Amino acid sequence: MRDRLLSLHPAPLLALALPLTGCQALLSLREVVEGALEPFALQSTHIGVVPSEDQRIADALAGSEYASGVLVRTWVYDTRAGGAPGGLKPEFAGLASGGSLPMQEDPEGEGFRLDGEDGARFTPGDEVEVQVVYEEEPRWLRVVSPEAPAVAISEFHGAGEELPVSLAGQDFVRALVLVIDVETSETVWDNLPKSAEDAGPSSRGPEALEVTVPGDVFSADRLLAVGVAGADEAGPGDYAAVNTAVSGFTAARFVFQTVCTFEDPDLCDPEPVEGEEPAPQP
Repeated sequence: MRDRLLSLHPAPLLALALPLTGCQALLSLREVVEGALEPFALQSTHIGVVPSEDQRIADALAGSEYASGVLVRTWVYDTRAGGAPGGLKPEFAGLASGGSLPMQEDPEGEGFRLDGEDGARFTPGDEVEVQVVYEEEPRWLRVVSPEAPAVAISEFHGAGEELPVSLAGQDFVRALVLVIDVETSETVWDNLPKSAEDAGPSSRGPEALEVTVPGDVFSADRLLAVGVAGADEAGPGDYAAVNTAVSGFTAARFVFQTVCTFEDPDLCDPEPVEGEEPAPQP
């Protein structure tokens, strides 16, 4: 990320202000340049999960980091320090979450995190904010939490075959996919940000709504929970005192369904609950 920040130059940003005139153009250009040269960057993700009626998926999620149904992550970076400044105390705020909540340092990785056990909530339509005071200046990002997408994936999938996922035509910025092993609750593949370096602003447009999960994720004799989310991101007016070129806030809500690679379809069926008769086969 440091190289990306240091390589920013105000000259190409002039084009953004050319359609404007007079004082308006000068003010807009100054805001663009100052935003791109600000050394402090803030990145965050706000991820929700739609509760599943499939007990296999519910059990898999219960053993994962998404057990509470919501996970917020935040990363900070200052180019002058060459990394994350110390002593910061980011907060997550949203109406559904009851106000501001302090984020905790992530014990298993970089940055800070918060989940449902800490009081965070994911409610579609709720405007959420990540905020931090740095060098005595309040800095923040905002985004509106979106609905889960409409998506249909076949329950049966050939071993070793790629899985294309498309959210074309839906009102999202990009598509996210999360694949969890039902037996172990392990995340076996995803395209979510995991650090400040790969949490930067994503590509936009039709290509960002198309994701292909590699074929090697779908090894033989495996039952997976595949989650798909449509992401929304902070817009130009949703920043304060952060580097606008590489800061970002992504919100997305996953909806899961099972994908099975067993050759015998009967092995893909859920085990009957004790006392229930197995479902009749067609």
